[in-house]
Amino acid sequence: MIKFFTQSKWALIAYFFFFSLYSFSQAIIKVTVISVQVNNDEDCDGLFLGESDFVWEYTATDNTLGYTNNNPALFGVYDFNYTNIDNNNGPYSNNVNSTFFDRQYVCPDDVPTQINLAWEAYENDDAGPYDIIGLTDGETGIQNVTMAVPGATGTSNYSFTANGSGGGCNQSYTINLSVERIDFAPGTIILPDNICDALNVNLNTAYNIALCSSNSLEANEPRGGDVDNNNASSWFKFTAPGSGEVEITTDLGGTEIGTYFQLYHAADGGNCGVGIQPITATLIKDKFEYLSHVEFADGTDFLGIDPEAQLSFDACDPIPFFSYTKLMAGEVYYAQLTSDNNNESGNVELRVNDLGGSPASPDDIPCSSSNVVVGTNAISSGSGDTPSTTIDFGCAFDGGNDGGETGVAHTNNDPTNYHAYDYDHPAYNNPVMNESVWLKFTAPNSGRIIFEADYQSVLYGENSALFGFDQRFAPGIPSDFSCANLEYLDQDEGGANGFFGGDESAVISSLCLEPGYDYYGMIDPSDNVTPLSTQEIYGWVHDPSISDPSFNSPANDILCLTLQDTLFEVPVILSGTNPTFQAVSGTNVLACKEYLAGEPNAAADIADRADQTVWHYFTAPPSGAVEISIRAYVGMDTVRYNIYELLNGTDCYGGLQPATFTQDGTQNTAVITPVIAGAAGFEGNQESSCCMEPGTLYAIQIDGGSPGDEGQYIIEYIQEVESDAGLPQVSLSNGENIQITDADTVFICYNDSFTPEVMLDGIGESTASFPNCLDSGFVIHNLEVLPNPVANNGFESAVIESLQNSGVFTNDTDGSGSFGNPLYNTVYYLSAAADIPSEWGQFLCNTSTAGPGMPVVYLEELIPVYSYDNNTCTLTFTANGGLNEFYGVAYSFNIIGPSGEIVETGQVDPGVEYTYLAPIAGFYTVDITDGSCSVSFTYDASDCDNPCEPVTINVNTEICEGNTIFLEGIDQTEAGTYTDVFITSAGCDSTVITELSILPNEETTAEYTICQGSSIQVGTSTYDSQGIYLDTLQTINGCDSIVNSILFVLPEITSSDEMTICKGGTYDYNGTILTSEGVYTEIFTTSSGCDSTVYLSLFVTEPPIGYEVETICIGEVLNFGGIDISESGIYFDTVQSSDGCDSLVRLELSVIDCSVDLQISNILTPNGDGYNDTWKVNDPPQIQGCEVKIFNRWGQLVFESTDYNNTWTGTKDTEELPDGVYFYSIQCSDKEFTGSINLLRLKK
Repeated sequence: MIKFFTQSKWALIAYFFFFSLYSFSQAIIKVTVISVQVNNDEDCDGLFLGESDFVWEYTATDNTLGYTNNNPALFGVYDFNYTNIDNNNGPYSNNVNSTFFDRQYVCPDDVPTQINLAWEAYENDDAGPYDIIGLTDGETGIQNVTMAVPGATGTSNYSFTANGSGGGCNQSYTINLSVERIDFAPGTIILPDNICDALNVNLNTAYNIALCSSNSLEANEPRGGDVDNNNASSWFKFTAPGSGEVEITTDLGGTEIGTYFQLYHAADGGNCGVGIQPITATLIKDKFEYLSHVEFADGTDFLGIDPEAQLSFDACDPIPFFSYTKLMAGEVYYAQLTSDNNNESGNVELRVNDLGGSPASPDDIPCSSSNVVVGTNAISSGSGDTPSTTIDFGCAFDGGNDGGETGVAHTNNDPTNYHAYDYDHPAYNNPVMNESVWLKFTAPNSGRIIFEADYQSVLYGENSALFGFDQRFAPGIPSDFSCANLEYLDQDEGGANGFFGGDESAVISSLCLEPGYDYYGMIDPSDNVTPLSTQEIYGWVHDPSISDPSFNSPANDILCLTLQDTLFEVPVILSGTNPTFQAVSGTNVLACKEYLAGEPNAAADIADRADQTVWHYFTAPPSGAVEISIRAYVGMDTVRYNIYELLNGTDCYGGLQPATFTQDGTQNTAVITPVIAGAAGFEGNQESSCCMEPGTLYAIQIDGGSPGDEGQYIIEYIQEVESDAGLPQVSLSNGENIQITDADTVFICYNDSFTPEVMLDGIGESTASFPNCLDSGFVIHNLEVLPNPVANNGFESAVIESLQNSGVFTNDTDGSGSFGNPLYNTVYYLSAAADIPSEWGQFLCNTSTAGPGMPVVYLEELIPVYSYDNNTCTLTFTANGGLNEFYGVAYSFNIIGPSGEIVETGQVDPGVEYTYLAPIAGFYTVDITDGSCSVSFTYDASDCDNPCEPVTINVNTEICEGNTIFLEGIDQTEAGTYTDVFITSAGCDSTVITELSILPNEETTAEYTICQGSSIQVGTSTYDSQGIYLDTLQTINGCDSIVNSILFVLPEITSSDEMTICKGGTYDYNGTILTSEGVYTEIFTTSSGCDSTVYLSLFVTEPPIGYEVETICIGEVLNFGGIDISESGIYFDTVQSSDGCDSLVRLELSVIDCSVDLQISNILTPNGDGYNDTWKVNDPPQIQGCEVKIFNRWGQLVFESTDYNNTWTGTKDTEELPDGVYFYSIQCSDKEFTGSINLLRLKK
């Protein structure tokens, strides 16, 4: 058997020579040969060469890491251990007790579950203790077997036997082994596999850790060098000391394997939550997106001479391959550690040492960069202005394109491509990232900045880039955002300064920055400067909104700024008012949007919005409902608008508040939703909104209807809308219609339905009027008088049944009184109602309403209970329910016999039994009715024998005097006792004894005296005129009662008076102060108790109005009413007329420049009264050919002409313009006239 040396075997020799394998571990696995046996007596050496020399060779290999024998033969040159027994032919068993596999497993996943054993036995004829050159007999050949490792601390024993032959030697060999497992509590730290579990390492502290080969790589994890080779890594992190100078080393005594690490700066610090979207909780950026590659370290791996990685970071101007740039003080760094060899686990001692020294500039990274104050004075490098900041980049990290904070977004897992901030610098003519530095500033209210960077060198140029917070992490207030979540916004390239001119500095001019949020500027020398070059670079930042306002956004671009200016408030037209001017207009040209604060999109589809939003606001009126009318105007195709309730009813959203556009202004709640959303073109559109909180401020968001859609818009009005649900009426199932004005109660029989409707008024229009954001319907409730208002006033708890929109109510209640089940025989009220569709019937909206109710009663089911006795042919029944039970009166009934004729008619009180004797056999039907509800039942009397039994009935009867009654066969008129015998249809006798009484008639006379206009009631007759009247009434017993009435009517006393007062005066009329013209009535009571009426006719004298029109020259004065006037305008004076009342004098005064011939009016009153109906100049030919323009207060052109001849009447395209101040410009070739026009449409 020939054995060969391998390179790996030499490495193992060196490895085991220098290092001890023992350390405190997760588990130790030992494999021991307990004994060996030969089972036959076999002389394999022959008669003269002595007895046999038997050898057992064995190799154990685990099934996880591939560990094998500890100290194999010939110092590890061979991979087996052996046992030999010389000069003994056998049989024998020899105790060995030799442990040849003793391995410790520092990682739980590395502990094997199985040992693979390769063994063989033979008779050895070589000179040594085992075969080298192949002189063997009786070989078994390699035997491959497995041994299970105990699952916990313990020992398992195994025995294997094999037969050998060869060279005439036939022998049977046995080897007996044990596999022992010893578990220990981990004494070393298992370095975590995942970066988010990275071990936090304190400075100047040694850590004994375990690297586990079972580790893997995460998605997006960088992989380079040995990390890529092993496809595994572990992570630890540390915070750089104040000096920024550190040594990271694994070259320590506790390290047992070769190591390799990559170092990264973590822009997000030491946690893994920065990349999570705050609202949706989805992961936007994983931890690896925040890493910026710094450097890697590897030991000297050849033959394992010095394979442990270590590296020092302690220089500002490092020498490549010899020194490295110091780290940023206070920043968190992550180290990715792995072993030199694939599938290798082991113990490592690591340490991060603070080397002391001075820190690097904090401006090397954005999160610690200096803050620059943004002013409004224009400053620049070219003007020689003092820079806003001077940044020293002498100790900035210079990793070229292979490290640093900023670079092209990585598209592979190469560690050198990992940068925390994406910036495609090659695309902007910046091929190499050098010692870039940063500044930061807070965006001003204008949202505009100019950021300039200049190295001011004749040899080197510069590049700059602007970054803002990543909008994917919106919404958030400024403090919610992390400086680790930045996105690239803009860049510029600057050149060298010198005699050749050109673009000497990098200048970024940016619009639409969001006020209150921080922005970050990066400055990078665009060439490879040397340590001998100037190590300072300069930055200028200013707000150009004052020095160059041409690109300013509208003043209402930011909600928080809008609320500070009443110019952007839209007045609400309250119900019952009609102001003359209510429109508000504006523009979204150059407008922006607050993305970071989470400003909602004006429309869901990006194709349906411009994202150039402006704002207005209004106060919700008392009804909580408004209608808004809005339209696009010049330049804008479609205006989109949304209305939102302000935060807490008064506060704005946005970075200046600061508050996110969410329900509570924080990231903890959902984004706000509009109460109104709509779009309008030039023709305009109207939308309604309900449920607003009265007195609360609401914001109107305005945007264009597509990308780039910008221009003017007009909010024509916002007016209050009041709600009136209307008056109810019902249509019953029998076709009857009952209205609330009938003052009647609606009774609904059980299982009957009725249809509620809203009444029409006298001209056929609905009595209901409410905004279209409410749904109509009806409610049944138990309140005779409704609360005012019904919303949020507990009214919903009084509702027993409701119907949204239209339909029917059905009396199918169970009478329990729960919702949908009204109580029987209880008066409820039906009201028309209007409520919001989503919560109809809850009346939670301030605009919700319900009208007056009409009485409704759900009647209990009319149910007969009956029994029939066939022996006596007798029916007994009772009835309950229906209308008569509600009133407590008797039911009417008919009994229909077998022949179809009514055989019995009568009445029965609710709950009282009635008995009927069937005269003949057959089926009978009983119909019971109460006038509204009815019920029938049929019973079977077919088997009735009807035995006749004489029946005597005693009856007491009364008749009125003069009437007759048929008894004993004739009409009787006198009191007495009378007997009648009847024969029934069945032939049975029935005797009736009647006791008759006679009741007398009555006659009375009465006198009455009444006032004129009054009346008296006698029975069913009404009398209001003087005279004698005869009425015949019935007494309670039904007899006549004759009443003679003598009526006297007292005459009415009236008087009248007249009075005249001046307008504004008063008149005391019996304690009532009158100010308005009209006829007033006062009623007194005379001694006889009748009314005496006094009529007062009050006249109010209107002050006469006198009109005066005057023109004076500039510098002159006009005395009007004792006051000297020198300015154009309309003035009023009050003088007293001959009747003592005031007289109003109206003066229209024009002040003109008499030094020129042209006189221009500043008054326009186009009301058709002949005065100032057109805007006039005194001599129109003087301005022929001049350009005449008239503008409204927003600068919009409403009229123009080059041939003006006193024709403008206050219109634009024939449409009347609203009252207000307008401005004219008359531009001639040699002169110009400007001024204002007061447009007033006064009544004639």
